[in-house]
Amino acid sequence: MRPPDDTTLLRMAAVDAGLDIGPVLEDAWLRFNSAGNMATVWLAEIDGAYAVAVAPERVAAEIGQVYAVELWNGERPEDAAAAWRSPSRVSLGELLRRVAVLGRVLPDQLLHQYNAVVDAEVEKALAESPLERTVEVRQRVGQDIYRRALMQYWNGQCAISGISIPAFLRASHAKPWREATDRERLDVHNGLLLAAHLDIAFDQGFISAADDGIVLVSAKLSARERAVLGVDEPRRIERLRPEHRPYLAWHREHLWQR
Repeated sequence: MRPPDDTTLLRMAAVDAGLDIGPVLEDAWLRFNSAGNMATVWLAEIDGAYAVAVAPERVAAEIGQVYAVELWNGERPEDAAAAWRSPSRVSLGELLRRVAVLGRVLPDQLLHQYNAVVDAEVEKALAESPLERTVEVRQRVGQDIYRRALMQYWNGQCAISGISIPAFLRASHAKPWREATDRERLDVHNGLLLAAHLDIAFDQGFISAADDGIVLVSAKLSARERAVLGVDEPRRIERLRPEHRPYLAWHREHLWQR
């Protein structure tokens, strides 16, 4: 492995993903990151392909074996948690965009963003509408930030149905806002992006999810109602993480109408 003769392609791929600080040359690797993003990536060329190293561990762990990449077991930067070999420009771009999204939305990035804007939003809202209580402003700001984050985390698609029309999609908490701490409220693992009808069913406990992603359907729903909701056949939520499990367990215990 050696530094690339022309860094243009790697710089363009990083910048397109929003990783616009860099490159910094570290041995054979080019390091990139961006303001307000916990992720750091290192890029290099190897054997006609691209090597991508990532930090921190919690971002690397969410990547897994996806985006047409394979694990790279060769030498990697000391601070990197994992590395992959990406065979094409397309898969490189997809991988970098996912890394950048995770670096923005994983805990506690949303909480930092929320705390940074909420005071100004509260002051503005109270000046314009003195009857709007601080708690309502905090909820409005937090839910707006949270929905944007879930749209990114779930690639703009309903986790159950695959619907991708933004106007149809809702950010659904497994552990509701009223029961959660600020950190839990803004944890992307506490939520599913769901089509509006499935959001209502999830919120009211008519559907839930097992730890392996199998959609659980309440016996209180008739066969016709299951068909209307689109859960009359087995459904599974893909790409759930271990971090989702405590929230789903809470939902099954407190909300699911078995």
